[in-house]
Amino acid sequence: MKVQRYRLVRSPIKKTPLGYERTWKHEFTVEEFKLTDAWSVPPYVPQPQVCEEHKPYCFLIKIPYPAGYSQGLWIQLNPFKIKEEMPGYGHKLVEIKGGAMHRPFGLCHAEAKLAIYVKPKGEKTFKKAAEYNLPHKDNDWYNYKLTPNISLEEYEFFMIGILQAAITYLPWGAIERHDAGQNGGPIVVTCKYYTTEPPKTADVEIMVIDEVTSEPIRGAYVALRKDEVAYYDGYTDSRGRIFFDDVIEDSYELYVVASGYREYIGSITVKPPKVSKTVKLKKAPSPPPPPWARYVKYGLIGGGIGAGAGFAYALFTGKPIKKNMMYGATAGALAGAALSYVFGWE
Repeated sequence: MKVQRYRLVRSPIKKTPLGYERTWKHEFTVEEFKLTDAWSVPPYVPQPQVCEEHKPYCFLIKIPYPAGYSQGLWIQLNPFKIKEEMPGYGHKLVEIKGGAMHRPFGLCHAEAKLAIYVKPKGEKTFKKAAEYNLPHKDNDWYNYKLTPNISLEEYEFFMIGILQAAITYLPWGAIERHDAGQNGGPIVVTCKYYTTEPPKTADVEIMVIDEVTSEPIRGAYVALRKDEVAYYDGYTDSRGRIFFDDVIEDSYELYVVASGYREYIGSITVKPPKVSKTVKLKKAPSPPPPPWARYVKYGLIGGGIGAGAGFAYALFTGKPIKKNMMYGATAGALAGAALSYVFGWE
């Protein structure tokens, strides 16, 4: 039985004087690329490679030694055939979202560029339509958004390529350069085009489960969005499912969030008659306790030990038990809190 109906915020396809404006998106994985024009010196320096840390979305160039150089071009295995991917007219490449990270060690340098290649109709070779330097941050992702606004109308195919290069210097240097999508996810390419026909619709089923146990997650919030605006949204039922009826055919950002789990942001392409997708959520790590919590914890432990020591001292010396236990507890609590601060006990 279908439950949890969607809430329509606004139409994701615009009616314009040119026709119905549509959006097409593609998320890349590293399996869609091949490494070409790669070389490195000296011979033991590794060439660019697939990143195991951020798979399956990240390209890595890593030189663990000083006095080394490496570079290579990642190029799409299967270029996009424009008319097949976007059956319409007025095609334009409008946006590319990505991210880059630079981990420097000593004297080193790394950079990358993203190039857009197009093949005119009737020609056999691709030409470079644009090239962009990809900015990065040290030891963290720098998220960027490129806005090429390149008309694809006169072309038959288009594709992207990523050129990575890195160098390390004497006497000591090493480097890692990571190129992927935002926050280490997939690189996302967005195009827009137009059709004269009104949009078709499809039924969409989303299932949300725990990544480890595969158990369904009830009450997860699910939204089909564009530019962070929810066009269809709702909550999963007891079987971890949500159904959206009559969703307009298009590409959407799929956003899922549930209590105790990390949020999920991916993509989904809706085409008639029906689309089904399973989302696996990762457990969110428990937040660390506030710093004062450990001071209290070790203060109580120290207070208990101090009170015991005060009792033993009073018992053997004949001094007042209550007073010595109080003195011992106070001294022990202060000592416990101070030691936890000095040594960073958790």
